[in-house]
Parts: sequence; C-alpha cells; structure tokens
Amino acid sequence: SVSPAIETNAIKAEIYGNQNLVSGSVIKMELLQDININGTRIPKNQFIHGVCALNGERLTIKVNSIQYG
Repeated sequence: SVSPAIETNAIKAEIYGNQNLVSGSVIKMELLQDININGTRIPKNQFIHGVCALNGERLTIKVNSIQYG
C-alpha cells in the first residue's frame, strides 16, 4: 500500500523512450496529466526530469524542480 503523503505528491507521468536506469541517474518523463505548481499550470505532454533510485524491485523518482516557459 502507498502512503498518503506519497500519493498526494504523485503525478502521472510516463518514462520517455528507452533509458538505462541506475540509482542516481536522471530520467526523462512525459506528463500524462496537467499539473499546477504554485499557481502555474504545466500541461500534459510536457517533459520533466527526475533522479531515480532503485530499491530492490521498486523504482522511485524524485523531481526537485520543473522548468517551464
């Protein structure tokens, strides 16, 4: 089960293309939904980047900031 804090901060995105992942690498994703951050709407299909971490069979991706516009 996913914790409520993680679910609240989750966004729907898809890993873009074929990428080799290792812990600490930057991953490119495409938004599958519009998101709002501090009053700024970022439309779906926008590319975002995050740092991935592998823990067993679980992949987590942390997005520290998004550049848009």
